[in-house]
Amino acid sequence: MTSKRGTWAFYLDRESDETLKMISDLEIFPSNMDIVIFAAAVGREYDCYVETKQNGSGYRWEGPAKDNVTTAWYLAFSKTKNPDILLDDNECYKVLASYANGGFQKIQEWADDAETTPGFLMNILNEMESIQLSH
Repeated sequence: MTSKRGTWAFYLDRESDETLKMISDLEIFPSNMDIVIFAAAVGREYDCYVETKQNGSGYRWEGPAKDNVTTAWYLAFSKTKNPDILLDDNECYKVLASYANGGFQKIQEWADDAETTPGFLMNILNEMESIQLSH
């Protein structure tokens, strides 16, 4: 199977950057890519899909993005139901980024609704457990 690739795997929308930084500062995930994958899971769970309009944080093909290509394939196929999308890694990563953007919007709502940082952290932990149990 031959896939298409560019220089960058994907970009998040600039609006997602602030929420990504907020979560990163809490030091509950080992890397920003882990935060992106969690946000994409939240986006998929809540059917929040927001395409990138203004490039924010970008992830190159090396390292973390390359290691998560199967996650991108899964999300793209589950979104489109078209196996041909698996031939285009760029399109798969656009789907991953769109779910992550939607997930970051939902996560920001949780942060806004939480009265304390521990309350926000508890919301994240509860959501991680809920997503895990529902799949």
